[in-house]
Amino acid sequence: KQHEEAETAFSAVARLRPNDLQAYLNLAICTMELRRPEQAFAAISRVEELAKQPDAALLHQIGNIYRGLGRHLVAEDYYRRALEQRPQAAEIWYALGDVLAQAGDHEAALEALKKALGLGFDVTAVKLRMARALTSRGALEEAKALLAEAYDSAGDTAGFLVKIAEEYTLIGDFPAQERCLNRVLELQPQNVAAFAGLALAPGRKLTEADAARLRRMSDDRTIDPEIRVNIGFALGNYHRHAKEYDDSFRYYRLGNRLK
Repeated sequence: KQHEEAETAFSAVARLRPNDLQAYLNLAICTMELRRPEQAFAAISRVEELAKQPDAALLHQIGNIYRGLGRHLVAEDYYRRALEQRPQAAEIWYALGDVLAQAGDHEAALEALKKALGLGFDVTAVKLRMARALTSRGALEEAKALLAEAYDSAGDTAGFLVKIAEEYTLIGDFPAQERCLNRVLELQPQNVAAFAGLALAPGRKLTEADAARLRRMSDDRTIDPEIRVNIGFALGNYHRHAKEYDDSFRYYRLGNRLK
């Protein structure tokens, strides 16, 4: 996840080999992760010039980049073009369902996700994404039922448990959120996402040792920006309760900037 260093390296490859499609594709991924949309769009344009007639796998990858940039309608178009070539590709149906849900078309999203499930895509991933779509529609009881099923199927997979906890946070079921994150910390005591998530749990009081660890993590650019958002807000709360308002504002600004 050293995206700046990776971007420098792939840019050098692109200069040395201007017809290297993979270099431009990787460059687009790096600049997407770095939230640099103009550079990402330029790299994708070069990919399409070189590919001429992209296959389903490449269309899927380009769709993922546009999805990462928040260009949901463009991503949807690429996924549908990919499905014209590979209509039984469960992973593309899942990606389509995800981007449709992000665009607010929850009915179509649920249909695409059911298609992905029927074609054998990961049960936990699909039920988790369906739960989020149902939450967005206000169908909270249905969402809770799916999250419970996702929790059972996730087993000891920490990454899924963290995401399930995030969904419980969105629907306001904080005891379930804490249960998930505590389970993650049993499996992986140093898990950054779980620690940051628990730091924001309502009523939880951070120790100075907890806050010191969060401060170190707040400056670590290898940590996913979404996790650092939670860290920023958790530290903002911590310093606010301590009446250290300058520090509180600083960390709230960090969280808002990353958000």
